[in-house]
Amino acid sequence: MLRHGLIPLDVGGEGDCFFRSVSHQLYGNSNSHLTIRSLGVRYSKDNPERFIESIVGMSWSQYLTNMSLQGTWANHIIIQAVADAVNLKIHIIESDSNYREITLVQPANATSDIRSIYIGHMGQMHYVSTCNSFEQDSNHRNANDIQQTIPNDSVQNEFSEIVTDKDTAAYMRQYRKLNNSPEKRLKTNEYLKNTEK
Repeated sequence: MLRHGLIPLDVGGEGDCFFRSVSHQLYGNSNSHLTIRSLGVRYSKDNPERFIESIVGMSWSQYLTNMSLQGTWANHIIIQAVADAVNLKIHIIESDSNYREITLVQPANATSDIRSIYIGHMGQMHYVSTCNSFEQDSNHRNANDIQQTIPNDSVQNEFSEIVTDKDTAAYMRQYRKLNNSPEKRLKTNEYLKNTEK
């Protein structure tokens, strides 16, 4: 992320991390995550021809019901639906070096008032919002203090070329330490089992 002038900002999780990250990028806080989820689900429901063939292992109505529930993890279908519903270019910056560094999800029918947001995907398990590394010191950031953040690609600093897996590993260790509980491990394991079916 540093290479793109961004630093990760954890805005919460418990299955809602993608929606919280989008909310933070749009509104400066993660409080509207349920609205973001609802917009994506409603768009999916109103436009089944866009998504229905991508559903495997469950019915379309079951998918919509599951995705409507707070705590259900986002997948590629709902991410595209959110991009379409809100007219967003969603830049997803991946921390795992085995995957493409940036995935761009664009609305199918973009209009002239399209907005771009930048979120991180840490360790294939957790979405985070991002903030411009040139605006704030990474040791003193607070989600309530940050408004809309859009990186400045033209600005480089001396550290932007030095991106290592150590930064990502340190962040993920700290995140797991703060967010590890038997209930969360059970939920993660249950989710992973269901996605492998």
